Amino acid sequence: MIGTNGKNDSDFQSSNIIVLFDKKSDITELKNLIKNEPELIIISFDYESHKSLLKNKINHIISDDYSKENLLDIIQNSSYAFSEWFKESKIASLLDYEGINLGQLFKSEFHYLLVSFLKKFVEITSIFQMYPNARFVCSSSLYEIIKTFTNSVDRLKNDTDI
Repeated sequence: MIGTNGKNDSDFQSSNIIVLFDKKSDITELKNLIKNEPELIIISFDYESHKSLLKNKINHIISDDYSKENLLDIIQNSSYAFSEWFKESKIASLLDYEGINLGQLFKSEFHYLLVSFLKKFVEITSIFQMYPNARFVCSSSLYEIIKTFTNSVDRLKNDTDI
């Protein structure tokens, strides 16, 4: 796999720190980390962080490179099914208010959040499988996911509120 840094995965086998960078991550903190650890693997998790890294001329890999295209289709289709949770007979009656299923009001938001979470989870799973002995550094929004796989993880201290 070749990332936007022009290197392939075999170039990174000796590296042991991977930064999972998203829109909540602070670019200044990343630059300081790069000064101390120049051999980082940096992976962007959204378009905003990718653009920020490009603007700052920081080599990185896009998280999409760690997911299989058909798997994203499965996530999308499964999330549609999961977002219909409110139709379950045991639940639907509890959510009924004057003939309106209140759960249905949250269908779009739930679907959006679910797709976003599952995509990150699948990509982080793949990254961890490729680098099981690495130390990870990430924002608080990605911390809880990678923490399910390893205790070798640190949070970036200066998350931004975007």
